[in-house]
Amino acid sequence: MENDSVVMFKQPVPLELTSSGHYCVDIRDENTTESCNENEVLMVTAEMSTKEKQKVLVKLHKQFGHASAERLLRLIQSSGNTDKQCAVILQEIVRDCDICQKYCKTKPRPAVGLPLASEYNETVAMDLHELEPNVWYLHIIDHFTRFSAGSIVKTKKAAEIVNSFIHTWISIHGAPRRLYTDNGGEFNNTDIRDMAENFNIEVKTTAGYSPWSNGLLERHNMTLTEILLKSKDASNTCHLTSLLLLKVSIYEQFGAVGSKMSSLQQLCSLLPFNPWHWFSLGQMCLQLLDRNRTTESSSSESCKSTDEQEDREGHQEETAELSEDRVWLKACTCFIRTRLLLRILRQQQSSFVLQRSERVLQMTEEALQRLNPKQETLQALTEVMSEDLIPEKMREDYQDGESLTSVSLHSFRQRWWNKILLTGVLETDGQQHETQYPHAAVLTVYKGEHRQEGSEEPAEDVSDKQHSECGRH
Repeated sequence: MENDSVVMFKQPVPLELTSSGHYCVDIRDENTTESCNENEVLMVTAEMSTKEKQKVLVKLHKQFGHASAERLLRLIQSSGNTDKQCAVILQEIVRDCDICQKYCKTKPRPAVGLPLASEYNETVAMDLHELEPNVWYLHIIDHFTRFSAGSIVKTKKAAEIVNSFIHTWISIHGAPRRLYTDNGGEFNNTDIRDMAENFNIEVKTTAGYSPWSNGLLERHNMTLTEILLKSKDASNTCHLTSLLLLKVSIYEQFGAVGSKMSSLQQLCSLLPFNPWHWFSLGQMCLQLLDRNRTTESSSSESCKSTDEQEDREGHQEETAELSEDRVWLKACTCFIRTRLLLRILRQQQSSFVLQRSERVLQMTEEALQRLNPKQETLQALTEVMSEDLIPEKMREDYQDGESLTSVSLHSFRQRWWNKILLTGVLETDGQQHETQYPHAAVLTVYKGEHRQEGSEEPAEDVSDKQHSECGRH
């Protein structure tokens, strides 16, 4: 290969090899003896003026496809140039370049924004979210405390939105200082503005098609919608049980007494042979009796709607269910049912589960002693609550994972509550009973552990909670 040659212009020319093994031809002129001078092109030196440096750097910037100042500076420094003025000139060139500004990357935005409120009821956000055709819920949230309320609306008419907002929020919490909504026609209208003027409310709207401007409310909308859709799509007892337990936790967090009781009653209807749900419902009734027993009349007036007759009837029915006598009777019923179930199931339980059952059974007996029902009341309630406690049926019915059609508060009333009311124990024992715990301890069971909370816990205003509960429905 060293003697290889090629014919060029009818003359043999020897071939040379590169370091990588490729052929090459020497095209240098053999007759030229003078050395070639290399010209320096686009070189920046310290002796150049600022204008000359800028001219050279602009040409470099355009030649390299409008490269960034950082990349050009690295290129210049790698050639041995240490002029510090080049960095400043390059930054000015990129900043003044129209093409670079047009196609530059978007600057990062802050992850969080400044708060819209610094105190309770200063800024309230409101939005409509569609659940199904012609059914929406009006969701309202306070930006400072994150307290939310809502109501179902059947139309998007401005008059209905105004009535729902007054009934759900203003009648309970008072008029907010600022109302924050989107630019939809249901909010941006004369009715909303007239209401805001009458209540001295400043109305603020977000930009069109920008839900992130009201991200707090939109995020809560997603959570509420998921809960409601899961409730509709529940297909078995495991699914519905998890959903109801989630609802109980949420209602307990916000102090929604009526909704929490409704969810616990649905759990008792769904799993009628689970003593822990019955114990939780009885425990809640004990807490209601211990907090305040004289708020039925005031909460009834506040929960009434001036526009919807159905709402008035529903609130009156709910208020009746939360009256002192009925809560007392429901507590007795739940603890009697808990006692019956624990006595039946403890024959099939292992040692560590049996210890928990024995503790809860003792706490149940203490609760019944505090409620102090008459002997005739105990016998009547025991007969009603033990009608369906058949061992064979308890093993076959209502197992986890079974499909279900509908479980609601109505089934609880049909199966037990209506029968208990027909016994007439309220007429003989309801108005005359005297509990033995004016400041009794609250019994708490959580994941197998129990504790007693003394009466030093500050009393809460049940009427406010009932008002909030009415607002959320």
